[in-house]
Amino acid sequence: MRKNATKFICINGSYFLKKNCSSCGVEKMVRTEYLKKWSGLCRSCFTSNQMKGNHHTKGHKLSDEHKKKLSISGKGKQSGEKHPLFGKHQSEETKKKISDGVKKSFTPEVRSKMSISSKNRPKISEETRKKRSESVKKFFTPEFRIKMADSRRGEKSHLWKGGVTPINKAIRHSVEYRLWRESVFKRDGYTCIWCGKMGGRIEADHIKSFKDFPELRFAIDNGRTLCKECHKKTDTYGRKINK
Repeated sequence: MRKNATKFICINGSYFLKKNCSSCGVEKMVRTEYLKKWSGLCRSCFTSNQMKGNHHTKGHKLSDEHKKKLSISGKGKQSGEKHPLFGKHQSEETKKKISDGVKKSFTPEVRSKMSISSKNRPKISEETRKKRSESVKKFFTPEFRIKMADSRRGEKSHLWKGGVTPINKAIRHSVEYRLWRESVFKRDGYTCIWCGKMGGRIEADHIKSFKDFPELRFAIDNGRTLCKECHKKTDTYGRKINK
């Protein structure tokens, strides 16, 4: 036998080869049929790299043709009657087994340990919170959010039903409306301008009504921050304007 001959290990009819993880150096048993596809990393290191974004598909963009094919191939496969669980319901026996299994796993002792561990968990510093907030704001800019909303609006949405949503409801749930609310809150310092209450349940109110002045719906100067109680006192709250 040659000195450099590869030594395979046979386990239950399958052949394995000892390999070391290129990241942590841990020895792993790799099946021979997976050697060509093996990334050179153990499972934990491979998962860690994926979480960090160091994946083999990072930076790879799908063509429009490929996206269209994926969209067409996935439509209707798992919806309605085609779903494997359509029309099926769990029996009372099955529900009881699931309930007993959960109760058995989450005993009072386990819940007590989970509570203690969560209380002893180190708190996130204000500096870290600020960094996270800034990184999110840097990525999800108003322009990016509007672009994402436009790409899934109307007929482009997989939930499109032919335009059955009322126009006012669609506007109030749009990204543009959310951005308008955020701008009003930020300008007023998240404080009710009438009673001075800060935070809590605050709402953005239209000074000139949403219904009668459609051209001013997204005008920041036409908005004001009010708490729930003060908002109810306005003439335009709810259906008062229709009376």
